[in-house]
Amino acid sequence: MQKLSLTSTKASNWVDRGEPSTPVLKRTLAFFYDRHDSADAEWLAEAALTLVGMVEADASEIQIAGYLKH
Repeated sequence: MQKLSLTSTKASNWVDRGEPSTPVLKRTLAFFYDRHDSADAEWLAEAALTLVGMVEADASEIQIAGYLKH
């Protein structure tokens, strides 16, 4: 059995393949907040980068939920 690495092309999802998280987060935030206009692109990019930064800084689920609620 072959072990999948974080950059394996046979990995089943974007996280396991090592793909960037920002595009997925932007799509998720656009759906969640119903912000699909081109005018929302800057806000979505900033929010996605903020979330990535929070996770990299080891923010708790409560802190991330608080940011998303705000």
